[in-house]
Amino acid sequence: MKTLLVLCSLVSVSMGFIFGGGGFPTLPGFSTTCKLPSRPYQSYVSPTKPTYKFGEKIKFYCLPQYKLAKSITKTCIFGKFQPTNEHAVCNPVCTVTGYEWTKFYDRDDPSVTGDHELRSLMRNPNVCAKPVSIDARVVGTNKDFRTTNEKVEILPSLGLKCLKKNNNNKCSDYKVRFCCDADECASSPCSSHGTCTNTDGSFRCSCNTGYTGDGFSCRDVNECTEVSGFCGNGASCTNTPGGASCSCPAGTTGNPKVECTAIDVDECATDTDNCHAQATCQNTIGSFTCTCKSGYTGDGTQCTRITCPKPTPPENGKIIFGKSSYKPGDSLIFSCNDHYVHDYAKHGFPRYKCGNNGEWSGSKLVCEGSCRYACSSHSIHLLRGSPPCGCDPSCKENGTCCADYTQNCETCSFGCQDKPGCKCSNCLGDCCKNYKQACLYPNPVPTFSFPPKPTFTFPPRPTISYPFPTGSFTFPPFTPPGKK
Repeated sequence: MKTLLVLCSLVSVSMGFIFGGGGFPTLPGFSTTCKLPSRPYQSYVSPTKPTYKFGEKIKFYCLPQYKLAKSITKTCIFGKFQPTNEHAVCNPVCTVTGYEWTKFYDRDDPSVTGDHELRSLMRNPNVCAKPVSIDARVVGTNKDFRTTNEKVEILPSLGLKCLKKNNNNKCSDYKVRFCCDADECASSPCSSHGTCTNTDGSFRCSCNTGYTGDGFSCRDVNECTEVSGFCGNGASCTNTPGGASCSCPAGTTGNPKVECTAIDVDECATDTDNCHAQATCQNTIGSFTCTCKSGYTGDGTQCTRITCPKPTPPENGKIIFGKSSYKPGDSLIFSCNDHYVHDYAKHGFPRYKCGNNGEWSGSKLVCEGSCRYACSSHSIHLLRGSPPCGCDPSCKENGTCCADYTQNCETCSFGCQDKPGCKCSNCLGDCCKNYKQACLYPNPVPTFSFPPKPTFTFPPRPTISYPFPTGSFTFPPFTPPGKK
């Protein structure tokens, strides 16, 4: 209203206006420009420049963390900003995310020189290092410090200082509080295995050494499996919460973080091994090994004998001297049944042996029907020097024995010759293909001597007497059979 009244007054005396070269009205004794006004506490002016022309307007704003109590706009009129009786009031606030007000501090009562509520002199060590705003009140009335009209120096980084010499030797007793970064770590927002670090307006969580994660959630790192080379060569690793331990195993020595070397103890020689009685102990550096002996199987600490399964005899044959069980190295002896033979020239020498793997290897007898079976009567004839046996006409040329087994065809032991009218070659070791072929005796023909006939000597003729009531009875003389 006052601005409008001034303008109306000017209009009413417009005939007395003097216009300058800039086109702005002037009055005798008044300036047509305004200077930058003094800024109220924690405020600033926009636009800001050294001088303002007639009619230019300015607006007041508050610094961060201060709130304007009322919007103020002023106009430059004849050297002064109007209205002159309104001032910007910026009240402190603490609205920055992660910041909060501290309590009020009243360091001391006004001293001889004045009141000093300086942040650097606060007794409480929790006052933050970088406050963003400050709130000062009068102790007792809780009024804003500006209501006292005392000249004070007040800054968030400084605190408040009132000197009596600047205020007619008087200063009120003030209390101050600061807008400081909140200590979020006080509420323990991080993992129990993490560390909280407070920062300006925020905080940071990080996992402790030996743990991994985002700080809010941390898990133990298994250094034994996840960290390559955590322990030295030959060392044992044991994981622990937040770390791990390294140690040299028994029988070794050294720095477990670098290398463990063996202290050799011959367990085999000192009989401290646990090898089986049928195993061989082999000493190694720092240890030993157990190996089952040949013919046994197992891990060396337990060994069992290897056996081969009970064999079956060859077709048309039998096993001689068979046993209930067979161990590696045992061999079998076979024999063909009567009237069957094994052709060595055709099938080779049979070998059937129990191997170290518990399996039989080799070949059995091949017992085939033949006229060349052992003839006891033939053997007797040879021993008595009878003529060599020939081939019985009933012996078939294909080598199959006769059904009545009466032939005495045998392998020619000393070679053979052709009888007149019969031509046969390469008969050695085979049945004669022609019964007229005869076996040869070696030259000279062997002779056989028989022992003399045995003589028998009998004891004297016994005399047996039996008593009778009327006398005695005598047997007649005894004559052995064949004696006359």
